[in-house]
Amino acid sequence: MTSLLPKPKILAIGGAGIKIATRLRDSSLQDFDILGFDLTATPAPFEVLSIGGGNLEFFGSGGDPDVTHRAAEERKAEIEAKLHGTSLIYIIAGLGGGTASALAPVIAEAATKSGALVFAFVSLPFAIEGSRRQTQAKEALSQLRQSGAVVITLPNDILLRWAPE
Repeated sequence: MTSLLPKPKILAIGGAGIKIATRLRDSSLQDFDILGFDLTATPAPFEVLSIGGGNLEFFGSGGDPDVTHRAAEERKAEIEAKLHGTSLIYIIAGLGGGTASALAPVIAEAATKSGALVFAFVSLPFAIEGSRRQTQAKEALSQLRQSGAVVITLPNDILLRWAPE
């Protein structure tokens, strides 16, 4: 039986998001369309929109969300076109670095403006990763919440509970 509803879309943002979505796709999420967003041409078993250009295509943002934000603004119309017609979106991203920290809020805002219901599942850096990544993650989290998305966080430090001693 064919559904009249569009498939939900998973948006995998940045390296961590793409890795997680790849694992999900390989497991059992065949009823979802998956689309990746990154600065570089990241290989994945689904379409990845590279929003970088020039040196960004090869070197990424160097951990600077401002670099990614400028690139995203230049490609905003293309990003919006990729989201058009989708009513339910799940964003998967790891905050704290330069790519997802800038892209996730921009994409979430574009998706909510298009009328989609947006859920963002984001991981936060390990404490050992330092104050810069923690600060970038907190700023991105604040912007993501302002976008209208429902945000669910996973602090990476929780994973240490299950690590062998």
